[in-house]
Parts: sequence; structure tokens; C-alpha cells
Amino acid sequence: MKYLRNYIYKYKKYLNSNLAVLCFHRVKNYKMDPINITVSNENFSNQIKWLSLNTNIISPDQLETNINRGQKLPKRSVLLTFDDGYSNYKENMQLLKSKSISAIFFISTPKYKFYWD
Repeated sequence: MKYLRNYIYKYKKYLNSNLAVLCFHRVKNYKMDPINITVSNENFSNQIKWLSLNTNIISPDQLETNINRGQKLPKRSVLLTFDDGYSNYKENMQLLKSKSISAIFFISTPKYKFYWD
């Protein structure tokens, strides 16, 4: 069993050695961010422009397809994710959609008082 686990790990590492996963939290223009999880709108837009020119931004579907087919991802592949789904996620989606870029959004719902935790 240990041999099989090591083989699977090495195979996955080989297939996805070109993948970087970038996780954004909050994209908004704030004067202060005491916990450093916010990127300004302008900075985010500039980062997306740079990533579009210098990397291969892949979709979650492309990642799944490559894994299922046993194919390596293109060099410099990047998968974008957004954690916690802060209130401005719709603006981020709109910008990405205008550039035909896919991303994964993990959106929390306000079921509890401190739903962002």
C-alpha cells in the first residue's frame, strides 16, 4: 500500500509540476487592512494583466481534464481561487469574465454571526 501511495504522489507531482494556485481574499480599495488580506482594485487588475501576458491561466475544467487524461499542464500554469467570497466577489467575477478567465470562488454564507471564520 505504501508503494502505491508513493507512486500516486509522484505521478500527481509530475503531472502538476507546472501549476501554481493563487488564492485571493479580498479585492477592494481600503485605506487600512490590519490583517493584510486585501488587494486594491487597481493592483488586482494589474496582476491579472501581468498573469495574462506571462502565464497560462487555466480553468478548473482544464485542470480536471488534464489530470483525468494523465496529461501535463502547460508550462507556467496558474489557477485562480478566491477564498471566503467577500462582498465584492461579483466585481471580481465581472473583471475575469470580461477577459474570459475562469476561477474558483469559495463563497461563505452568513448562516452564523462570524461566517468569515
